[in-house]
Order: sequence, then C-alpha cells, then structure tokens
Amino acid sequence: MKRSYDKGITWTAREQLPPGILGPIKNKPILLENGNLLCGSSVESWNSWGAWVEMTADGGRTWRKYGPIYEDEPLSVIQPVPYETTNGTCDSNSACGSSTQLTLGYIHTKFLAKKGFQQLELNSAHPMICKAGGGSANTTNGTQFQVPLVKEFTFSVNSTAFNSCHASTIVEVDKDHFLVAYFGGSNEGAPDVKIWLQTYKDGYWHAPVIADNETNVPMWNPVLFKLPSKEVLLFYKVGEDFQRWSGCMKRSYDKVLAKVRLLSFAFSQPLLLENGNLLCGSSIESWNSWGAWVEMTADSGRTWRKYGPIYIKNDTRGPFEKTRNDTRGVIQPVPYKTANGTLRLLMRSDTGIGRVCMSESLDGGYSWSYAKLTELPNPNSGIDGVKLVDGRLLLAYNTISREILKVAISPDDGDTWQEAWTLENTTGMEFSYPAVIQASDGLVHLTYTYNRTQIQHVVLQPNLH
Repeated sequence: MKRSYDKGITWTAREQLPPGILGPIKNKPILLENGNLLCGSSVESWNSWGAWVEMTADGGRTWRKYGPIYEDEPLSVIQPVPYETTNGTCDSNSACGSSTQLTLGYIHTKFLAKKGFQQLELNSAHPMICKAGGGSANTTNGTQFQVPLVKEFTFSVNSTAFNSCHASTIVEVDKDHFLVAYFGGSNEGAPDVKIWLQTYKDGYWHAPVIADNETNVPMWNPVLFKLPSKEVLLFYKVGEDFQRWSGCMKRSYDKVLAKVRLLSFAFSQPLLLENGNLLCGSSIESWNSWGAWVEMTADSGRTWRKYGPIYIKNDTRGPFEKTRNDTRGVIQPVPYKTANGTLRLLMRSDTGIGRVCMSESLDGGYSWSYAKLTELPNPNSGIDGVKLVDGRLLLAYNTISREILKVAISPDDGDTWQEAWTLENTTGMEFSYPAVIQASDGLVHLTYTYNRTQIQHVVLQPNLH
C-alpha cells in the first residue's frame, strides 16, 4: 500500500502488508464508527475460493483477520462488498459489539455471476500479536544417541512409478504399525506429482500406493496425524505452485481415506491441546512476504480459526532492499507445549536469516510473540521436532546446507540446545524435510528425503549418554 497526505498529489514509499494480509481485494473498505477500517478480502487458490475480512485500527499499520466466509459449497465466494445495516452499532472497545450486524454482498462466486447476500457477525476481536518473547538457544555437545537401531529405505531404488519424492510424514497407527506419506512424481511441482502412502506392518514396508492425485495438478507436503479417537488425518496441498495451492485432507476411520477440501495448510504434525483443540502450524509464502500462522480446529478439521501472522519484528533493512530469494521471513512452524504450559513454535527461516526461529503464546495459541532467532542454524530448509515423554525437546534440522542433517536435544523447551547426532553428511547429496515422532514404546522414528529419490527411515533410542 501507499499513503497520500495531500489529496493524491504525492505518495509515500510502498509499504509491504504483513504476511497473509492482502488488504481490500477489489472493493472499497468501510470505516466503522469505532475507527476500524474493514476491508473485504479473499483467496482464489486451486479449487478453493473463500472470503475474509481484514481490519485495521491504525490506518493500515497493524491488522487482524477474520473468516473464512463461504457458501454451502465450502470456500466458494470471493471479493466481498461490505456495508453496515441500519440496526448495526459498533462497540468502541472491540471490533464490533455482539448486537452489530455487518452484511457482505458477493460480486463473484465460483459457479454464479451473482450470489445473494450473507451475514457475518463479528464478535469481540481475537488477539493477534503480543509482546516479543521466546528464548535463545546454545548449541553444545552433550546428550548423545546410541547408534541408530534401524536405518533403512521405505522402498528400493527404481522400484516405484515416480522418479522423485520429497516431504515425508510419519504416524504410528498401532503397535509396530506405521504409515508414511510423501509426494512423488517426475519432479517437485510437475503435473504428475501425487500423494503416496506406505504402510509398515508385519515387520516390513509395503509398496507405495496412491493416496490422492489430481489430473495435471501437482500435490505437496503431506502431514499425518492420529486423533485419540483413532481417526487418522492426512493433510496436504493441491495447486500449480506454493503461492496458489489449496489445503486438502483425508480421514481414515478404517484404513480408508476420504478426501475433503479445507483451509488448513499444516506443515508439521499438529498439537492436540488439553481443551480438545487441534493446533496446526501453517504459513504463507507469497511474493516477497513469508509469514507463519496458527490454525485451530475444535471438531477434527470440520471448522477452523486462524491466528497470526507471526513474523520477525525490526528487520534491519527496508522491504525493497530485499531480493526475491531473501524474503526475511519464517514459515513451516513446529508447535509444542512447554513445561510451564505455554505454547511455542520453532520455524524455518530464509537464507537471509539463517537461524531456526521461535515464537511463544501465553494464551493457548490465540496470540503469538514476534519470531526471535535461536542459535540453531537453518539454511532455508524444513525442520521437525517432538516433545519426548521425559520432557526433553528433540529437533531434526539441516545446518549449513541440506547436505548435513542433525538431531539436537533441548532440556529446557528450546532455550538451550545440545547436538545429539549427525544423521547425514555427504557433499553433493540432499537430506531434508525430516519428520519426527516418538512411538508408544519410547523409540524415536524419523523419516526424511534422501537425495530426492528415496525416503529414509531411522529409529533412535533417546537415552541420555
């Protein structure tokens, strides 16, 4: 956005909106009586349209986001036109009072040129960004694993219908019974890329099977998660590229996955909170603007709320000194709960930052601190971690490049770190996008990309050395 203080004669320099905030998508905003500027916004990702409301109370310097708003066909309306009804009054202490009604008329829908009216009731505002918090990290030698109990490929080379695979995820569905998913095709982003699923049962890995595919549209970054009800969720993305993909998921009640479309863009295993909310770490990689979000569902993925964005405060350079490959952002958060009950995220950063970053929530995930750098390196590559049953935090991460993959342990919820194991270190190879779980027997299972041609599975015994 730009600003003019002299009726449009001169304009300020361009300002980058926070990650995930678009401003008015087409139609003019409305100024509410409490001073909030309400903008109708929307998303048009692959096979998934949805409207949002974005509000600013300070002339576009900070923002809050509400939605999604959709028709009976989930996520099917865009470009909302907001206006206030005659019986609506705004409360100066919140976004709008409970008696306020704001109506949005939709110019476009997915199937029809015009689509009636919908009502959106805006209750008290959700909190957004709180004061900066989090902790630093100190990588030292200390805790060690024994030699891996298992190190194996989930399938042999040249045995599959795809040449390239990436971004694996793993879940334990029963004792000695695991599922692994990843995307595979001719190469990342190619139209033939599908989501593949493998089962480990009866002591061996079964051949990959297709979990989902879309004709001439690639699929991306699956995440598996098992609910206490034994229902297994498979999240993944579908779209031409990472700036235009849509979130999808399947459910398994009896080892059969049924596909539904959804909002969530989870990149690492979600965190099930004590109140039953499932917290998913999500993020946006739009042009020149990376930002992390948290998405929560109280009904196993049927309805969602979104909180954020989470980003680094006080960039030392102006936004237009950045290059396309140096976006100064954080993505793909890994959520966990600390010993004192707060929630934290560890996040991947771009090459201009070069560190794993951390954010903290003191109110159950509704508001988050600015992201702060830890001392763990990150070469713009995915990370994953798990809170062990003994209270320690384990993280798998790349160091100076994707040629080196290590495991670190934190005894204090990410404030300090001890390097524990080097899983891979080979020049000219890629070992990336680790996924980590602790199984019911206490063993740690990791899967990761092995040179884009195979998925490596490693089992570790997390003993103090």
